[in-house]
Amino acid sequence: MITNADRNILRELAIRAAEIGNDPVNTEKVGLWNRLNNLQKCRPLVFIWQRVANVPWQELNYTAELTLQTESPFARELEQELRQRIYRFTHLPDDSVFEPKIYCTYEISDSGYGVEEETEQTDVSVNDISSRHYRKVIETEDDLEKIHAPKLRYDAEKTAAKFAALKDIFDGILDVEYRLCRDNDLAFWAPAWDRLVRLMGVEEVLLGFAMNPELMHKAVDKLMSAGLELLDQFDRLPLPLTNASNETTGSGGLAFHNGLQARTASGNLKNLWGCASSQIFAQGSPEMHSEFAIEYEKKWLDRFGLTYYGCCEPLHNRIEYLRKIPNLRKISVSPWADLEKAVENIGQDYVLSVKVNPFSFADSAWNIEKERTVLKEILDKTKGCHVEIILKDVSTVNHEPQRLWQWAEMARELVDSNR
Repeated sequence: MITNADRNILRELAIRAAEIGNDPVNTEKVGLWNRLNNLQKCRPLVFIWQRVANVPWQELNYTAELTLQTESPFARELEQELRQRIYRFTHLPDDSVFEPKIYCTYEISDSGYGVEEETEQTDVSVNDISSRHYRKVIETEDDLEKIHAPKLRYDAEKTAAKFAALKDIFDGILDVEYRLCRDNDLAFWAPAWDRLVRLMGVEEVLLGFAMNPELMHKAVDKLMSAGLELLDQFDRLPLPLTNASNETTGSGGLAFHNGLQARTASGNLKNLWGCASSQIFAQGSPEMHSEFAIEYEKKWLDRFGLTYYGCCEPLHNRIEYLRKIPNLRKISVSPWADLEKAVENIGQDYVLSVKVNPFSFADSAWNIEKERTVLKEILDKTKGCHVEIILKDVSTVNHEPQRLWQWAEMARELVDSNR
């Protein structure tokens, strides 16, 4: 239940969101994402991640556009989503797609893998982004016995109640549409080394590859086997599952793909994007990456229709191993990768998901022309390839939101001229 005052605020914001969503430019952008994800010729696409820990929303409220006015937690969650949507359209002209819809996520949760991350915040900050220290919870082979397959829970009653509430609030303004689950690309991200290093310790894992490889193999096999059981449970959900829509896939851009359609019954994860990454292997050889990660992650990725691989780890020198993943469609090209070698080794076989280095946004001095030069060089080197330009992990803009505005406008100007 929400108050009439909260309802009126939400409906007023929804009117503006509907205007934005009905702009024909959105249909054009959906077509572009479909072309890119089908490896068809189109200009490079630009996408700025907006999730917590990727954009410092607490620093972007320049003219109180993001200040919440509603009171109840449910209303405030909806208000924040709508205000951020309007803000993105107004100030960040990337290739985001805005739909005249409000999304109702299925109430899906799980019981966890039996071992939970133990952290403590190591800095005092009002931001959503902070440093953390991870305590080791897996140290011996016996500790691996704590890992088990999560139990999936779907609350149909709560989902239906939320859908009805959204219909009541936004009736006549925004359509209400079911969505798989919040951050569902993360739900289908292989639970391998990006999770294990937080449970075992970075130094311990790196030494383990050399000093105790048997334990490392057992650890990743145990966790991946538990993850595959979780996928089996997703597969049995009687829901029209798809994530080939206005959602991100992996650490890259939007997932629109007209070849992956929502199923009408349980039993086919082939309608979904899956993803994997093992960032610890930024410090390992391609052969080690393949042996300890890719060979296990393939079992996960094989379950999906299309897949995305990578995040911050440089992958330019291990494309030959990634080619063993038959349904791979996008490969992350991080700021630490050799872009020229990535282009040479990938060619037009996959989408290059090129990440822009976010460091300059935190610098005391901001030079948009320098950023233009950097991005132009990326576009020149990737000319003729299937490319998405991704900006993420922007922890701060030094309290100057105009930096992000200027970058977005500059990036769209450059890719538009790159048609």
